[in-house]
Amino acid sequence: AFFVFVGSVLLLSAPKTRIEKAVKGVDMAVISRFNRWSVTLWALSENPLFGIGPGQLQARDDYILRIKRENLFIDFKAGGLKYLHNLYLTIMAEGGIIGIALVLLIFWTILSMLSKRGKIGKAFMWGFAAILIGSFFDEQLIKPPEAIDIFFVLGLLAGSNGVSPDYDESKT
Repeated sequence: AFFVFVGSVLLLSAPKTRIEKAVKGVDMAVISRFNRWSVTLWALSENPLFGIGPGQLQARDDYILRIKRENLFIDFKAGGLKYLHNLYLTIMAEGGIIGIALVLLIFWTILSMLSKRGKIGKAFMWGFAAILIGSFFDEQLIKPPEAIDIFFVLGLLAGSNGVSPDYDESKT
């Protein structure tokens, strides 16, 4: 019990310290992510409906110059402006309001389909929901290998009834 207590205290102190640094404005990773939101707003101000176009964030030298001119900190070692470390911000910047609306519609359709696929489907639904929540902090679905794996499994599940062939729901 003692080791569990000590481990809990150690685990809880790290997030607490991170949150305190973020609130004080000294956590550079948090500052960098908030500054990436500015880039999204710049892109949306150019073309709110359609964004600046797929893959265009990394080609926009004017954004990099503006970041320097406005003295914003963005950690360019962490992907530069290729991704904004938030799937939804990247989609809004590059695809605009129409792009994010279509992507959210696709995600909603997937979640709805999974919710109707029995117990296995509901388990996958919650897993996919976790990925979507995590996408606020990273971009798991932007990178092709991860996206292919996820959507391959979802495709298999979509083609099934969500249960194994020998599953008998009356026995549960």
